[in-house]
Amino acid sequence: MDMEVDSMGLVRLIGIFLPLFFIMSAFGQELMNTEEMIIKYRSQLQSMDEDTRISALVGLRKIGARNGQVEEILISALKDKSGYVSVLAAEALSRENKAIKHALPVLIKALESPLDPAFKTGRYVKDWKRVAAGAIGNYGSDAAPAVPALKKALKHTDYNVRGYAAMSLGNIGLASKSAMPDLQKAISMEKIDGVKKIMIEALSKLKVL
Repeated sequence: MDMEVDSMGLVRLIGIFLPLFFIMSAFGQELMNTEEMIIKYRSQLQSMDEDTRISALVGLRKIGARNGQVEEILISALKDKSGYVSVLAAEALSRENKAIKHALPVLIKALESPLDPAFKTGRYVKDWKRVAAGAIGNYGSDAAPAVPALKKALKHTDYNVRGYAAMSLGNIGLASKSAMPDLQKAISMEKIDGVKKIMIEALSKLKVL
C-alpha cells in the first residue's frame, strides 16, 4: 500500500515538473539563440555591403533595444557611413524609447537633409525621410526639438512622409501646438484621403491640449 501511494505521488510530481522542465529548456534555448543571433548581427554590421548591414539591423530590431547588447550595437550603428543604416538604427532605438540623445539628432538630420534618397538599390527601398518622420513620434513629448523639421515635412512631395510627420506631431503633443496652423494648411491642400485623415486626427489631438 505504501509503495502504491509513493508511486502515485511520484506520478503526480512528474506530471507537475516535466512540463516545467520543457518550458525552462525552451527558454534556455531561446536565450542561447538570441545570443547567437546578436553575435551574428554584430559581425554583419562590419560588412562592406550595405544590404548586409541593413539585414543585420532588421534582425536586431526584431530582438529589440530592451536588450542591453542590442541597444549598445544600435547606438554604434548610428555612426554608420550609410545614412540609411544610421536612420534604421535610430528607428530601432526609438521603438523602445531608447538613447534619445543619440538617436533623435540622426532622425532630425535625415528629415532636414536636402538629399531625398527614396530610391531602391539592392534589396531595399531606402526611404530615409519616411522612416525618420515616423520614428520621431515614438519619443513622444521628448521629441519636441524635432517639431520644426516635422512642420516642414508636412509639405513633402511624398505622401508617406507627410502622413508620418503629421502622426508624429500628434504623438509629441503639447510641444507641437505651434504646428496647428501648419496642419490646418496641410489638410486644406492634401489630396490623399488617408493622409488627410491622419492630419485631421493629429490636429484634433493638439486642439484638446
